[in-house]
Amino acid sequence: MADKTIRNLNLTTETVSGSLGSVFAELNGRRYTLASLSKFKAKFKTNTTKKGVLGLSGKQSRPTGWEGTWEASFYYNQSTFRELARAYAEEGVMPTFSIQVINEDPSSLKTIGRQSVTFKDCVIEEMVLAAIDVEAEILDEEVSGTFNDFEYNDKFVDFPTA
Repeated sequence: MADKTIRNLNLTTETVSGSLGSVFAELNGRRYTLASLSKFKAKFKTNTTKKGVLGLSGKQSRPTGWEGTWEASFYYNQSTFRELARAYAEEGVMPTFSIQVINEDPSSLKTIGRQSVTFKDCVIEEMVLAAIDVEAEILDEEVSGTFNDFEYNDKFVDFPTA
C-alpha cells in the first residue's frame, strides 16, 4: 500500500509547474500584479546559538530567532519599486509592502491543491536603478529584500501518513 502511495505522489501530474501561479504586491493601498516577474524565492532562516554542554563532545543548537529574505527576477520594464528607493533617498522612510505568491497548477489541483503565501512588511535591500546592455535581447533585473512576517492563505495537501 505504501509503495502505491509513494508512486502516485511521485507522478509528474503531482508536481507544480513553475510558471503556473501569480504574484502580487500591495503597496500604499494599491494591489499590483507582478506580471513582469520571472522568478521569486522566499527563504526562512532560523538563527541559532551553539552552546557546549557538560558531558557531551558536540555543541547543542538553540533557536534564537528567524530571518525572512526574498529574491526576485523581473523583466526590466517597471519603475514601481525604484520609486520606493527614491522615496527613501528623499524622505528617509522606506515604505514597506506585502507580496503574495500563489502556486496554482490546474493539472495537480485535485490532489495537492494550491498554496498561497503572503509575506508582510517587505523591504527592498538591493535593486537596479538603471540598466543598459547592448548584448542583451531582453533586459532583466534582480531585486532582493527582507520580510518580517508571513501567513499561509491556502496550503498544499499534507503528506500522507505512514
